[in-house]
Amino acid sequence: MLRPHTIEALKTFTPGKTVTGTITAITHYGVFLDLGEGVAGLVHCTKFGRSKLEWTLAYPQLKINDPLEAQVVEVFDAKRAQVSLNRKATLPKPNDLPYALGDLVTGEIVEIHPAHGIFVTVGPDKALGLIPNVELPWADRLRGAPEGAKAGDALHMMVVEVDNHHHRLNLSLKQVPPTVDPWDTLIEKYTVGSRVDGVIRRAQDYGLFIQFPDVDVCGLLHRSRLGLSEEAQLSKLYKARQPISAIITKIDRELRRVDLTPIEEPKGA
Repeated sequence: MLRPHTIEALKTFTPGKTVTGTITAITHYGVFLDLGEGVAGLVHCTKFGRSKLEWTLAYPQLKINDPLEAQVVEVFDAKRAQVSLNRKATLPKPNDLPYALGDLVTGEIVEIHPAHGIFVTVGPDKALGLIPNVELPWADRLRGAPEGAKAGDALHMMVVEVDNHHHRLNLSLKQVPPTVDPWDTLIEKYTVGSRVDGVIRRAQDYGLFIQFPDVDVCGLLHRSRLGLSEEAQLSKLYKARQPISAIITKIDRELRRVDLTPIEEPKGA
């Protein structure tokens, strides 16, 4: 049973009214506020910022008792004096982002999220950006980020999408033109006879493409070296990202090809 002053207070929470409350609870789906007079408010994660990315970045920074401004959407549970709120509606309309497709930009890592990618801020206006996992070089994709990368580090990226509606950028690391040819690096580190402790990038009918652990290059382990029957299907015997070790038998810099042979005994079909 609500107290009379709470019932009267609820009447003042009309749609579109801007209110300020203090944070009482922080959950994965939103923030609960104390709006005074026994009235509680909920800012759902989809109503927190211009995009879900803003919520993802803000979530770890929120603190209990912090003030938060939002706009009333509706009283969604009068019996419990709970009000639905929209923080996004109180944010100023931003200018269009000053970036174009193909721009090379520098940003700072805010968070590395294994399931989604790397969240960054770009430029003096701290525009939010996401490098999805598919836009990481393959060797980095296995780790979820460049080796040793952490929050606060700088990254050089290419803009692949400008989303002015949500005021965010989609970015790529794998499309940034390399400053060093990975084949130069490979030849410095490896020779014929070197051992490669890599992972399977993909399995084709004619062989396995093995990703080097520290260079963005793949070598080919031909099926003829695996001792399999003609009926054997490599895609069923071997899976992407499966660890595998091999020995380099040939490096062809001009054709950009590395041939490999297995270390372990070949699998039987």
